[in-house]
Amino acid sequence: SVTAIFSALSLWQVKITARMLSAVINRFLSSQKETARAIFLKRYWYMRPISEIAAETGFSESKVKVTLMRTRNALREYLGREDFNV
Repeated sequence: SVTAIFSALSLWQVKITARMLSAVINRFLSSQKETARAIFLKRYWYMRPISEIAAETGFSESKVKVTLMRTRNALREYLGREDFNV
């Protein structure tokens, strides 16, 4: 049916977009300083609390929060340059 074709097409488009976005995010993260990348991944991939990240890195919670904010802002700008508008 036509509905099934559109559903399959939409699913395919979502999968392709997700793969493209994943590649763009990986390129962005590889361009970041190791510390910022590690903090970002601990928080948003491993879902670690800021207090744990601070304890592990020896940074204050404030420094961890600022690093995350700056990395998010840089990612937002990077995604915009790569035509992923957020």
